[in-house]
Amino acid sequence: MCGPDLVLQVVHGDKDMVNAILGHPAIDAVSFIGSTPIAKHVYATGTANGKRVQALGEAKNHAIVMPDCDLDKAVDALTGAA
Repeated sequence: MCGPDLVLQVVHGDKDMVNAILGHPAIDAVSFIGSTPIAKHVYATGTANGKRVQALGEAKNHAIVMPDCDLDKAVDALTGAA
């Protein structure tokens, strides 16, 4: 296997893509944001395959606030998104 040890990849796909990711032995963790029924499927299938899973049903407007951000701008952006 080549490439970095840790990789974050955003994938948009259908049920076949989701199930392929959830069943792939080289993928250690999955994060999902979407409908509650699919979040439940992702959680149940992913954890059954030994993956760390974050499955957020009916969630939106996610953000990662990094330590070096302009906090006033970040708060303004998050407040506007809510």
